[in-house]
Amino acid sequence: AGQIITFNVKANAQNNDPFVVDWKITGSALPDKTVMVGDVVKFEWEGMHNVAFHPSGTCDITDDTAILGETSPVEYTFTADDVGKKTFACDITGHCPAGQIITFDVKAQDVPMETNTPTVEPTTSPTDLVVEQSKEPTDPV
Repeated sequence: AGQIITFNVKANAQNNDPFVVDWKITGSALPDKTVMVGDVVKFEWEGMHNVAFHPSGTCDITDDTAILGETSPVEYTFTADDVGKKTFACDITGHCPAGQIITFDVKAQDVPMETNTPTVEPTTSPTDLVVEQSKEPTDPV
């Protein structure tokens, strides 16, 4: 009989707290989450689990490229190299097919575009405009 446990992801982007993943077997794949480069995910669990990268986005253990940790908690900071899909799974036998897998859609940070347009500082006081009048020579008669 499979163990079905709830899954929670908490995020607080305003103060850059990590996305906390309650890393447990859920019975089906965990919902994808969107994050930004620089965001941190923190996997927390009790019992026997681990966290591994799965570039294929599947539970195929042959594509496990690195185990990030085997004791809770495990944190990972998303980098520019991660832009796109980044999948994590538990490689303990049977855990990934039972739902212990999550994919993050990693977005690049918005970078302000530089322009060559000069900025003009406003003046704080009125500017005097000087106008010179030209005088037409008069013809002596």
